[in-house]
Amino acid sequence: METVPETKVNFSRSFFFPRTSTTESVVSNQASSIVATSYYTSSQSLAISINLNLPSGQDQVNVTIRKEKIRPEIIGNYVISPFLTPGKPQGDVDANYGYSRTPPATLFILPGAAEGLLHITSYNQTFKMITGNFTFRINSDKDPQVATSTVWENTQIDVTGSFENLVVKPE
Repeated sequence: METVPETKVNFSRSFFFPRTSTTESVVSNQASSIVATSYYTSSQSLAISINLNLPSGQDQVNVTIRKEKIRPEIIGNYVISPFLTPGKPQGDVDANYGYSRTPPATLFILPGAAEGLLHITSYNQTFKMITGNFTFRINSDKDPQVATSTVWENTQIDVTGSFENLVVKPE
């Protein structure tokens, strides 16, 4: 009997503030601080979710390949692009990014504002596992570290991650 391969996940995120030329970053590959899941949604889209939990806060990423865009073998490049944005190409993947800071508690969510690429490099049919990586950028007019909507600060958010042997759970 084959041994189930170990799941490995890496995650990094940086906030760049052009006005002050400062960057705030976090990088992790510690299994104790990352929760990764993959599953088929009720609409049969393929979702990948990665949450990074650190004492300073939590980063949440959800990338979802629309059902009609999933390749038969799953492997391939999938374009992450803003949806519902006139004049922008409609991509294969919807990406959501969320950040909450501790303390004070803040919650910042950017749905559908990302541009980048999800690359699935392999699919293990025996164990229903995927391996791949993603990278995307969000240009925001708000500082995700500040809870109030009155604080305006242009922020470039770069998010990258990789996953190896991530089990795809059925619906």
